[in-house]
Amino acid sequence: MDDEVTAHWGRIVAWYEANTPSGTLRLAPGIDEELIQVAEAEMGLRLPEDVHAFYRMQNGLDGSSLLHYGEFLSLEFLLGEYSTTPRPGDPGTDVAPRDLSGPIKPTWWSLMRVKIVDNSGDGVMVDLDPAPGGTVGQIILFDHEMGPRRVLAPSFAEWLARLARALEAGKLTWHPVNTQVEPPGYSEPGGYLKNWEADWA
Repeated sequence: MDDEVTAHWGRIVAWYEANTPSGTLRLAPGIDEELIQVAEAEMGLRLPEDVHAFYRMQNGLDGSSLLHYGEFLSLEFLLGEYSTTPRPGDPGTDVAPRDLSGPIKPTWWSLMRVKIVDNSGDGVMVDLDPAPGGTVGQIILFDHEMGPRRVLAPSFAEWLARLARALEAGKLTWHPVNTQVEPPGYSEPGGYLKNWEADWA
């Protein structure tokens, strides 16, 4: 698993180095497996091995964004995000998601989802409790105004692979005004709502 994650991530980093200004992607040192396990104990759950492999290699991106999705969180900030997840019975936890597709349970909040990328409330999550037909550890897109929206990939490693393929195929490009990598047309009105990832598999 480490080799697979390392290979996919290496392709993404190589694309950034060749196609974006220096320092766009800030690589933070990895952390020890023991610290990941301590974080899991604090959350009361087990993250997939491919997520472990990434954090052993890269503890987030030092505040920089992964494509248009937002800041890839360090383990410390991941824990901070998780601690703010509403608990069952809290106000608002009975609100149903809007624009939900794919094998995701129709709940806005879940303690079995862990946000790994954050963009002012939006972001990307690891889903440890999917609906029937889904995969434990699937990667899902979350919108703070609509809730969980769709599955991006059946696993974290496959998500990295799809991002690498999309970058190499020219389906994403550097946007100098937004200072991020995004699909062409993403910043047009309503562009962020489009399912850009549909042909990245």
